Amino acid sequence: MKDECGIFANYQFKQNITTCNNVINGLKKIQHRGQESCGIAFVQSNKINVYKDRGYVKDVFKKYDKLCCNICIGHVRYSTSGNYLFDEIQPLNGINKLGEFALVHNGNIPNLETSSFKKDKIWTIDYLTDSDFLKKYIEKTEFNSWKDILIDIMNKIPGVYSLIIMVKNSIYVLRDRHGVRPLCIGWDKNGWYVSSESCSFDKQILIRDVKPGEIIKIDNNIKTIFQHQEKKRLHCIFEYFYFSSKNSILDGINITEVRKNFGKFLAIQEKVKFDVENTVIVGSPNSGILAGIGYAIESGLPYKQVLVKNPNYNRSFIMPDQKSRIEVCNKKFKIDTDIVDLKNTTILLIDDSVVRGNTMKSVIKLFLDKNVKEIHIRVAAPPLKHPCFFGINMPTYEELIINNIKNYEKLAKYFGVNSIDYIKMTNVMKVMKKKNYCTACFDGNYNKKLLNW
Repeated sequence: MKDECGIFANYQFKQNITTCNNVINGLKKIQHRGQESCGIAFVQSNKINVYKDRGYVKDVFKKYDKLCCNICIGHVRYSTSGNYLFDEIQPLNGINKLGEFALVHNGNIPNLETSSFKKDKIWTIDYLTDSDFLKKYIEKTEFNSWKDILIDIMNKIPGVYSLIIMVKNSIYVLRDRHGVRPLCIGWDKNGWYVSSESCSFDKQILIRDVKPGEIIKIDNNIKTIFQHQEKKRLHCIFEYFYFSSKNSILDGINITEVRKNFGKFLAIQEKVKFDVENTVIVGSPNSGILAGIGYAIESGLPYKQVLVKNPNYNRSFIMPDQKSRIEVCNKKFKIDTDIVDLKNTTILLIDDSVVRGNTMKSVIKLFLDKNVKEIHIRVAAPPLKHPCFFGINMPTYEELIINNIKNYEKLAKYFGVNSIDYIKMTNVMKVMKKKNYCTACFDGNYNKKLLNW
């Protein structure tokens, strides 16, 4: 089972009742990365304590506002199965010859069962998840220092992991050598912070991203203790389209600006001539709104937020099964009919991506039920054709709608719309400028080092 999620840590220079609070608040701001379970681990009285449960951060952590400690790490999770065990919820804690530790992990180590570890005696490990494997591997190691343990992991396992390991007096931070999943460092006068996304930093200053292949030790100082020399960078491109918060900066790229630019290039490649007088652009909440605004800026067509999202419902994309995804989709949107006269209006609906098609199908039905004049779909990501093995919940070819309905005209008919089009990959790369991204979910170009190791 994959462990897709968000991670956060705080090291305070002095014992403080704010340490756990900082982590809990940080987890709330990356709740979009995982809504099924959450947990924290903290050092108190020279002992590592773990508290975790299923549910939202705001519901799970109601009595942890007065803990006095100086080190705390945290985790929010969504799984690809609705029936995972409580023991799979992170943080995971263990003990080895160097003492107690706890870890949190974002990512997915593919093909672990066929990896080079199979030739090693360590393969006798019985594990629940790849995160659990990492924990048990660390427990069984014979190395005499944390530096050597973590270098061993970095050298042996090419990815995919952003990993925080807490011991009693320090924190270790690892980002796999290709840098697939994001990880960054923040600071304020009281201490250091580590997070999957910079949006979780409130009054803290974003210092920098953790470099691919970097191992960092954090105590009263922050120090890089190892840097892998792998040159191939493979930042996950889907983070920029959908998964990350619009308020984050990932590897130097502003998510808000890049999503607007995706929308601008959608407008540049547009072939249909829309009537300015009777056409309205609508961004699909929430991650399609910025692309919709970018499209409007470039095209000169008016933008109106006719489609409104109910804030009480989860992201359907990260729900654990098809039934719960459809239930959420059917309840999380409504149309504000006071904004436009739909019977005389052409709606140009801009979405960030189309995965299984559940959300799009339910949204289109809302417009059709209101007798909209015309409706056209424009997608600010190329068609998702391939499953992700590196930490995003796109597990099978069959679940991806474009593999079942490959023709755009037939896909438009399936959704009940006048037309559908996607941004071209060439335009995506014009926006991103660099070429150091994993684009396997679009083109099937998987990195062989990550799949076969």
